[in-house]
Amino acid sequence: SDNLYVSGWLKRGPSGIIGTNIADAKDTVFSILHDLEQESDMSRKIVKGRNGLGGLLMERGVRYVDWASYQRIDAAETDP
Repeated sequence: SDNLYVSGWLKRGPSGIIGTNIADAKDTVFSILHDLEQESDMSRKIVKGRNGLGGLLMERGVRYVDWASYQRIDAAETDP
């Protein structure tokens, strides 16, 4: 579907580790940014980068994991 983005297990099924999910997430972000650049409504200011994407997701009510949250998850999962 248009404007539907996934990564990790949702993208390829229950396999892989955090490192695999990071690569999926990067691919997903690339797709989102590409689609934003292709929007026909050129009157809308597109702010690129992490802050622009984060603001857009918050504006649209999309829940996401930012880098700081990811680092807390990673630390909890790798803590012996």
